[in-house]
Amino acid sequence: MSGQIEQADAVVEVSKLVKVFKDFWQRPKVRAVVGLDLEIRKGEIFGLLGPNGSGKTTIFNLINGYFPLNKGEIWFQGEKISGLKTHQICQRAKQHENFNRNAQ
Repeated sequence: MSGQIEQADAVVEVSKLVKVFKDFWQRPKVRAVVGLDLEIRKGEIFGLLGPNGSGKTTIFNLINGYFPLNKGEIWFQGEKISGLKTHQICQRAKQHENFNRNAQ
């Protein structure tokens, strides 16, 4: 964790996130996310904006564990969740009120 804000204020913290999709022969094909750092603080309304294909859904799927990370760390409520299975991450999120995804 970066330690730039108090741990109690950080709901989600992402550090140096990288996701590269590979082709059939396992060669790097698409760099979907490269070096992403972000913090979502308690009480904050947070949105990802960008054009089609910019990696918004990929970022969400990395945070919820649906896609494995190539590099980086993800923290939720001060607990490292990168590497956990999707259902384990969702169980932790369910325990905290006001944490959900709203696609518009």
